[in-house]
Amino acid sequence: MLHLTVAGSLEPLADELADRLEVPLADPFTPEVVVVPGAGVRDWVTRRVAGRLGVAANLDFAFPAALVARVLGDDDGYGAWAVGPLTWAIHEALVERGGELGLPADAVRARAIADLFDRYALYRPGMVLRWSAGDDVGATGLALDEHQRWQPALWRDVQHRLGGGPTDAQRLAARARALREGEVDDHLAEVPERVFLFGLASLPSPHVDLVCALARHREVHVLAPVASPADWARVADRLTGPLALPVLRSDDAAVAGSAHPLVTGWGRTSREANLLLLDAAQQVDRPDIVAPDPPPPLPADASVLARLQHGIRADAWTDAGVVRELPVLDAADPSIRWHRTYGPARQVEVLRDALLHLLEERDDDGSPRFEPRDVAVLCADPGGFAPLVEATFAGDPDHGVPRLPVQVADRSLRRDNA
Repeated sequence: MLHLTVAGSLEPLADELADRLEVPLADPFTPEVVVVPGAGVRDWVTRRVAGRLGVAANLDFAFPAALVARVLGDDDGYGAWAVGPLTWAIHEALVERGGELGLPADAVRARAIADLFDRYALYRPGMVLRWSAGDDVGATGLALDEHQRWQPALWRDVQHRLGGGPTDAQRLAARARALREGEVDDHLAEVPERVFLFGLASLPSPHVDLVCALARHREVHVLAPVASPADWARVADRLTGPLALPVLRSDDAAVAGSAHPLVTGWGRTSREANLLLLDAAQQVDRPDIVAPDPPPPLPADASVLARLQHGIRADAWTDAGVVRELPVLDAADPSIRWHRTYGPARQVEVLRDALLHLLEERDDDGSPRFEPRDVAVLCADPGGFAPLVEATFAGDPDHGVPRLPVQVADRSLRRDNA
């Protein structure tokens, strides 16, 4: 059975996960599989669950690709089209047929094409399935222009060089179809009776199809965050029937712009992910879908940050047809602060100083208002900033600069150890 729970933040989703974990499996020694988007979310939810239950143990955290591989089975051949082996198969094809395809043979080009093919398999599965069948079509199903037809030709050549068996896209589609038709095999024994997908803002459509097909045989809980519950409700209301993929963005009203400009400008990916997930969930037999709670009313004395958050959650930018004024940064309202700094090193130093001031704030009873565990620092390049953060946050206690405890998550192995 599929249980889809949607909330406007991770906290209620983590509490829902803890409530579900309180009900033990038939075999209490079987690890609970929790699929997370990254190491940062994994560490956070572990602490949150431990705070609720007293201990967080026997949890088998995995990334989405690991769950997919487990459902497919280790001996199914899935992964032969991973970027690594795919790069060298493409390079071999370019060496032999590069002139015919109009492409020079070099490893850098082969890697770039492998990355492109990998994204096609995840986000344009219908297109590459038709390529394997011999059709030179694009994502919309229309015939490709002549100058683009080297791509399906190279795809089929690489498929032949990799043994002529099914591609990863074909394996995913076939496995999802078999699960929907009720097929059970030994591979499914590797998947416990209950699986959680926590904090995934989006999943590629082949993974969504496989997860929903798995729900026919297992108890699958999808705990999905949304930035704007009102926008999610609007998408759900407009989804009146099964989607006929591919859906052109210009033709589908369900992914049209929203009322709040930030939801419109930055929320398109989230809206499309919600649309795919809802469409797949509604095609499951008796899905359990829990919609996010609407945001509470905004108090009159709300801060700048609270007003901004409420506008995004409610997807509202007008009051009685009158456009709201933009929230104005105010020195007396520290809920949003903007620092103009130059260079990564100086940015980290300013961050450290701002956090030290924050940790010095006290409540009326004199207790600290915040602790280091209450602070999350978001960064577009954790691997690049990690050495600066670790060095700067170490401080210099001998000269009056306190040390700040810090844990850097979501660094790649390549950045940790070249």
